[in-house]
Amino acid sequence: MLVEFFGIPGSGKSTMSRRVADILLARDILIDEITYDLDHVRQGPSRLASKFAYILRYVMRHPILTLSFVKRISMTKQKKSLDLCKSVFNGLFVASLAARRRSVSRITLLDQGLAQALWSIGFAARREAWLDLLLTGDERRVRRPDLVVQVRAGLRAVEDRLKARERRISRLEDDLGEGEQALQRAEGLGEMIIARFKAANVPVITVSNDGAEQLASGAWLVAQSIIAMLAERSVASGAGPRQGRVPAVARQAYR
Repeated sequence: MLVEFFGIPGSGKSTMSRRVADILLARDILIDEITYDLDHVRQGPSRLASKFAYILRYVMRHPILTLSFVKRISMTKQKKSLDLCKSVFNGLFVASLAARRRSVSRITLLDQGLAQALWSIGFAARREAWLDLLLTGDERRVRRPDLVVQVRAGLRAVEDRLKARERRISRLEDDLGEGEQALQRAEGLGEMIIARFKAANVPVITVSNDGAEQLASGAWLVAQSIIAMLAERSVASGAGPRQGRVPAVARQAYR
C-alpha cells in the first residue's frame, strides 16, 4: 500500500510523515520510508547513488514510458536547464517507487511522491497547460498512490520555516524574494494537483500543520485512516479477518 504526503515546501509534510510512521510502528505495522530515509538519514553521495540505482532499474524496465515522460517534461518549458534536469531526475525516481510491487501488509510512506514531483515541475513550467500535458494520455499507465495526505500550513508559518532552513532545497525558497505572491502561487499549484487526484478518484486526506497540536491530531487522523484502509484491503484479499471495528472517523476520512 502506497501513501504519499504532499504539501508545498515548509508545510511540514516530512514531519507529518515521520509522526504517522511512529504511530503505525507502535501498532506493529510494517513501514517502509524510502524517501525519508534517503533525504533525511543518508549522506549526499550515498543518497545520490541509491536514487540513481532506482532510476536505472526503472529506465531499463520501462524505456518507452521513460522516453514519453522526459519528452513531456521538456514540453512544459522549464525556466532553466537545471530545472529540467531536476524535474527529470526527481520524476523518474518517484516513478520507480510507484512502480514497485505493493503489499497488503506493508505500508510505504513517501514524503515526496507523484504529487510533489508534479508540483516541482509545475512551479518552474512556463507552459500554461503543463499539468494536462503531463497527465493526459498516460494517466491509466501511471500507478497512482493508494492515499494522498495533503499537508497544509499558513503561509506565514511556511515562510518562517523556509527562512529558518540551513540550506535551500526547494525551488520555492529561491523565489521567496517575491514575497507572498510566490507562496500563493505555490499553494494554488498544490490545490490544482489535489483537485486532479480527487477527480481521478484517488483518496485524499487534508490535514493542517501550523503547530504541535495540529501535527499530533493530523497524524492521528492519518494513521487511523491508513489502519482502516489496511483492514479493508486485508479482508478483501482474504489475508485475514478484521480485528475489531474500524473507527468511523477513519472510515470516512478518505472518502
